[in-house]
Amino acid sequence: MTPFVTLLHWDLPNCLQLEYGGMLSDEIVNDFVEFANLCFKEFDDQMYQNGQIGITLISNFHYPFDSTSQDDNDAVQRAFNFMLGCFLEPVIYGQFSASMLQYAKGNIEPFSDEEQQSSRAQLTGLVYTSDFVAYEKDPPGVGYLQINIVSIVTASSWMVPKGLYDHLHYLQNKYKQDMPPLYVTENGVADNNDHTLTAKQACVDTTRVQYYQDHLAYLLKAMNSMVYQVFKGQCNDAANLGKRQVEKNSERGSKKRIKEKES
Repeated sequence: MTPFVTLLHWDLPNCLQLEYGGMLSDEIVNDFVEFANLCFKEFDDQMYQNGQIGITLISNFHYPFDSTSQDDNDAVQRAFNFMLGCFLEPVIYGQFSASMLQYAKGNIEPFSDEEQQSSRAQLTGLVYTSDFVAYEKDPPGVGYLQINIVSIVTASSWMVPKGLYDHLHYLQNKYKQDMPPLYVTENGVADNNDHTLTAKQACVDTTRVQYYQDHLAYLLKAMNSMVYQVFKGQCNDAANLGKRQVEKNSERGSKKRIKEKES
C-alpha cells in the first residue's frame, strides 16, 4: 500500500480567510509555499524521494437532461468547463479555458506567462460524481440547472458507476495525450453507522460489495477501451479497499479470501 500525502483538504486556516480572503487572494501563494516547504522538511524521511506533485479535483460527470436539446448540451459543456476545466486546464495548459475567460472575465484574470510555466501538475486525482444538467435562463449561481442522479444508495447518495466510465472517456477525448497520470481518489463507500448491528451483521455488506463490483467493472471496461491509458494499473489499488474492510472485521476470513484470490 502506497500512501498519498495530502497537503490541503478543505482545511485552510480561518485566520488566512479572514485576513485576506484565503484562496481568492494572491497572498495565499507565499503562505502555501512556506507551508509546503515545512512539510517536506519535517516529513522528508517518511516520504519517497523524487516523488510527484499533483492536484485532486472533484468533478461531476454531466449528462444532458434532454439529450436532444442543444441548450442542454451546451449547458453540459459549460458545467464541465466551470467545475472541472476551471482547475484542470490551468495545470495542463497553464491557462483557463476560452469559455471561462469569456463568461467569467469579470471574476478571473488570465494567468501571466510566468504563472503558466509554474502551474503544471505531474499527476491528477479525480473524485467523481454524476448529475443531469439542463439549461436555465438567468439561473442563480452556476449558470445551469443541476439535478443529482442516484444509482447506488449510500450515505453519499450520488454514486453512479457508469458515470466513472463516461468521465474517463470524456477526459481522454477532451485532453488526449496532455492528460497527466490519473488516480481515482476518495473512492470508498460512505456509510451511515448503525450501532444496533453486531459485528457479524455489519459484515453482511451487500451495498459495499455491489459498489466495488460495479465501479471496478466500469473502470476495467474503460481501461480496456482507452487509447492513452493514463490511469492503467491503478485498478489494483482500488480493489484492495474491499480487502482491507474484510481484514479489519475478520482476520480469519480475510486470509481465506486473499488465499483464494492468489490461487
